[in-house]
This record gives sequence, structure tokens and C-alpha cells, in this order.
Amino acid sequence: MLFLPNWEEKLDAIVDHTLKMDIRAIAMVPSWGIVLFKKLLARHNALTGNQVTTVREVWPNLSVFFSGGVALSSYRDLLDQQVGGGMDFVENYGASEGYVSFQDSPNSTDMLVHLNSGVYLEFEPADESGPRISIEEVQTGIRYRIIVSTCSGLWGYELGDVIKFTSTDPFRIVVAGRTSEMLDKYGEAVFGDEARAALGKATEATGARVSNFHVSPVMATSTSLPGHEWLIEFEREPNSVEAFSRIIDQHLQEVNRHYVIRREAAAFDPPHISVLHEGTFFQWLKRTKKKVSAQTKVPRMSEEREIADALLSISRSFT
Repeated sequence: MLFLPNWEEKLDAIVDHTLKMDIRAIAMVPSWGIVLFKKLLARHNALTGNQVTTVREVWPNLSVFFSGGVALSSYRDLLDQQVGGGMDFVENYGASEGYVSFQDSPNSTDMLVHLNSGVYLEFEPADESGPRISIEEVQTGIRYRIIVSTCSGLWGYELGDVIKFTSTDPFRIVVAGRTSEMLDKYGEAVFGDEARAALGKATEATGARVSNFHVSPVMATSTSLPGHEWLIEFEREPNSVEAFSRIIDQHLQEVNRHYVIRREAAAFDPPHISVLHEGTFFQWLKRTKKKVSAQTKVPRMSEEREIADALLSISRSFT
């Protein structure tokens, strides 16, 4: 299985190999965990003629999910629902360039910074409002870019991630997103962590489940205002897409002063939700990446329309 070149074939092989095993823990990028669990349930039902709906009906002793690669917050609730509830999650933040942090308590959603691994960490405000600083100068609640230097020779390298400190004694962080995850085409300055939090509020309030999403600007025309298009692949759609949009809009107005100013001034439209066909994001990955692997990630935000338009085209091709 390790050397199978096709990632989809590898996932199928993992399912076939582990289907009847007593799986108790799993370590995986959470976005691919969702895909694996879907394949597991489908394969089990096809072989047995049953219609199980949760992973725990197949792996009754599965109890912990070790997560890394992307921020867990976007996927935690859906993974827990797929398993059947009661799942423990342990998140870690380890880049190829160096290990940064790990979750040291099952009840916490932030991570303890690892300060003794041969990696020197520096931080720069994501909005470029200040200089690069060392860890003893950081403050809670501010978005920082991470710069690393290592004993192996890497010097002043930016990881491309944005984090926020939740505590400085000890130093604890949450991953706020990628440096590319920001939409500011019209001065709205919406960050990736705000988008994820808004999506979480909407799914919680409506009972919807989201498996993948991408946000892109909508250009102003002679008859419409600029805004954001949220392209979403649902595991379970909300009863009302309009209500889903209103909750996203309300949350962004509550947490982002740039966004609310533009909404109150009637200079920016509310979020437009485009529901994509199941499998759209996976097809996009296969078409645009030379190799799809466990580390292949979907960009969550882009100020250009290339990804959004491609996703819409792929979704339409299913029908």
C-alpha cells in the first residue's frame, strides 16, 4: 500500500486491508479522514448488505483521531459525527521544516508550543503592522506569521502559516490558517480563521455538515455590489441556504470591523452560497495536481476566480 502511486487506489486498499481489523486509533490529515470514512462505510455496506451509517458500527473500538497537516477546526464536528460521537481528537502542528506544537490535553482546542526541538521561532504580525519578534514578545489574540531557523541550517524561513497565541504562560497557539487565506479585494480583510468560525456557526445552527469549501470574491457589476461566493460541498445540506448565508454574514459582521463597515454602508453584498456536487473538490485536485497525496490541500480562499470557476465547471459536469 505504501508504494501505490494513485492516492484514491491507496485509500481503497487501506479500507480493504483494515475493514475487519480492530482499529482503535487513526492518524491522518482530517480532510482525507472524511474521504476514508465514506469509503469505509460504502465498502462495508456493499460487502454485508447492511446500511450502517457510522464508523463505529464497523470499528467499534475506534476512540482517538490524531490530526495534522491542516487545521482540525474545519473538520472536527463532521469527523465526530461520521464516527458516531464521543471521539477524542489530538492535534499536532508539524511542518517539514520543523515541529511547532502539539495538543497536550484531550479537552483543549489549542496546542502547546514545542520550544526544545532545535527550531528557533520568530513571529511577524500577519497584517505587517509590526516588526519580526521573538517568542517572549508575542501577545495573545494577534495573528502572526511563523518564521523558523533550525540547527540543520534553515535560516529565517517563513512557513506560510498564520497562528494566534491563546496563552503566553505557557505558550499556546491555534492555527488561524495560511498566509494566503485572506480576502481583501474590496477592503473587507476577512481572514481564514474568521471564515472557518463563521462556517462553524452556520453548520451548528442549521444542522448542516460541510466536507469542503472555498471562498472567492464576486466582482461588482453595473447592477450588483461586490461580495464573496462561498462554494461548499455539503455532507448534509441545510434546510435553507439563505439562513445559512445569513448566519455567516452575521458572524463576520460581529468579528470583523472592516467587513461590517462595508455591509452597513451597503457597499458589499451578503455571502452567496453555491452548493457543489459531491466529489467536486476531489475531482479538482485530480485535475490540477500532478500527484494527489495525504499532504495535498484545498486552498480555502483566493482573491482570483480561477479555482472558483473551475469548481463550478466541474460541479456542473456531474449533472
